[in-house]
Amino acid sequence: MPITQAIYSKSLYTEKPLLLLLHGYGSNEHDLPGLAEIAFPDWDYVSLQAPHSLMGGFSAYAWFDDPVPAHSQRAPQADACTQDIIAFLEDAAKTGKIPAKRPLVLLGFSQGGAMVSYILQTGALKDRLVAAVNLSGYLPFEDGTAPQADACTTLKVFHGWGNADDVVPVHENKAARDWLAQHFANVEDHEYTGLAHSISLDEVRDLERFFASIAN
Repeated sequence: MPITQAIYSKSLYTEKPLLLLLHGYGSNEHDLPGLAEIAFPDWDYVSLQAPHSLMGGFSAYAWFDDPVPAHSQRAPQADACTQDIIAFLEDAAKTGKIPAKRPLVLLGFSQGGAMVSYILQTGALKDRLVAAVNLSGYLPFEDGTAPQADACTTLKVFHGWGNADDVVPVHENKAARDWLAQHFANVEDHEYTGLAHSISLDEVRDLERFFASIAN
């Protein structure tokens, strides 16, 4: 399904990569801009509304039908949504909203983080991606799945998660942590003691440092 709704920041910092924000299950494109504006006020972003509507038309959307992950096989649905994201970027390039060669940083929370993992695994957007952030995300594929041969395994990756997560099981967060550590060379893994399915002030501070390292 096409991605039809997105929120753009003011385009003031075009010398930096563009943040591509992917919300979690049951949320919408309004979820993550607040984080970006607080933690990364000098970065441009575009926040996408996932293509699948939930709950009878209310403002709740999903990338795929997996509200509570349990080693689920969601690769086919994640692939379809990846193609939707690529199509969105192609359309945005045609209209001049996002230059076709502008570098990108992926940032996803929960199911959006699962989409980040899938895009890293497949190598989609590899020609434009300079960094990726997976917040309380998980793997939408078996943890024994290796990245495809042309995936970029040297880009910077931030993985943040709480060891008291009450939505994504902790073993799923650990599986994502171990998979990233095994296959990617520049991974920051941040485990937050007592953090549930949320983003803490300590995590925001770590993200600020991570984004400063990308900019330098």
